[in-house]
Amino acid sequence: MSVDTQADSLGTTPSLHSVSISQSPMAINLSTWPSFDSTGSATQSGPDYLPLTRTNIPVLSFLNEFRASLNASPEISYARELSKRPTVPALEAFWREQDRTLEAIFAGAAVPRLFLAHLPRDLPEIPDVKRRKETFITLMLPHVLAVNEEIFRDRNRILKLRSKLAKETPLTDAELKWLSKIFASYEVTTMNFDRLLARVDIIPPSLSIAQAAKESGWGSSRFAQKGNAIFGQWTWNLRDKGIVPKERPEGESYRVRAFDSVLAATRSYAKNLNTSAAYKDFRKSRSALREAKKPISGLALVEALENYSTKRHNYVLAVKEIIKLNRLKLLNNVELSQTSSAASDKGIQIFAQN
Repeated sequence: MSVDTQADSLGTTPSLHSVSISQSPMAINLSTWPSFDSTGSATQSGPDYLPLTRTNIPVLSFLNEFRASLNASPEISYARELSKRPTVPALEAFWREQDRTLEAIFAGAAVPRLFLAHLPRDLPEIPDVKRRKETFITLMLPHVLAVNEEIFRDRNRILKLRSKLAKETPLTDAELKWLSKIFASYEVTTMNFDRLLARVDIIPPSLSIAQAAKESGWGSSRFAQKGNAIFGQWTWNLRDKGIVPKERPEGESYRVRAFDSVLAATRSYAKNLNTSAAYKDFRKSRSALREAKKPISGLALVEALENYSTKRHNYVLAVKEIIKLNRLKLLNNVELSQTSSAASDKGIQIFAQN
C-alpha cells in the first residue's frame, strides 16, 4: 500500500566549506560549519556536537578511530557530517565540487556514495521547482543504487550456489546457513531457486526515483520530512515506527511507516516490491525481461504496479510521466563511484550500514 502526495522544486549554492578538525582528534569543531537558508545564504552557528544513535554514522565521537584506522581525511569527515546535517545548498556544493551534478551523472559520471540520515529539512522551502527536483533525484540516486548493489551481490551468490548444487558439489555449513537465511528473508518456503531468483532482483533506478518523487512530493511531504517515509509504505505492525495520517478514516489502524534513514527506507521499498503478493505481476514482468535478455527498465515494469496505489491506472500514468519528463530512464545504467583506497573502502562500508 502507499500514500500519494504531491509537490515540486531546486539550484545554486555558495562554495563548499570544509569542516575544521580540532587539535584533539576526538571531535569535529563545527564552529566553521555553515547553516543555510532556502536562498542559499550562509549563516554561522557555534560549535555543535551531534548525539549518536544506533543507525547514525559514528562521525563525531569515534573520529579518533576513523583517523587512526581509516586514515579519514577532512574531506571524508566533511561528507560524513553532511550525511547527518544535509541542506540543499551544502549538498549542491558537494556535488558541484565533486563534478557530480545531475547533468554530469546524466553524461556518465559515477554517483558519489553519499547516504543521508534524513532528507534536507530545507527541501520543501526551495521555491524553484527544477532545483528541488534535481536535488531530490541526485540525493536519492546513491541510495537506490546501493540497494541494487546489495541485491545483485546476493543474486550472484545464489546463482553460484545453485550451480554448485547442480554439479553435486556439497555446500559448506556457512553457505547452507546463508542460503537458508536468504530463502527466509525473501519469504520463499520451498527450495525453489527459480522462485527465489524472481524475487532477488534489482529495481530500475528510474522506477524507484519516480515512485519516491510521487509518494513524497519530491521529498517535501510531512511523512518524508518527519520519518523518511519516502515511498509511502503503510504498516499495521505496532512494532514498526509509523506516522498517523491526518486524513485517516475513523476505524482504520494503518500508519505510514517511518525509517531511521533514507537507506533503510529504500531497502524496505525494494523488499516490499520483491516479496509482497500484491506485486507478483511486477516480478513476473521483470523475470520475463530477464528471460528475453531485455533491459530492466522502469517504463517496462510500471504497468505492473497498479496495486501500489488506490488510484491504480492513474497512478501508473503519473509515474510514467515523471520518468519521461525528468529523463529518469538515463539513470538505469549509471553506477556508484568506486572507492579509491582500502581506507576509504572501510569508511564507506561503515557509512553504508546506516
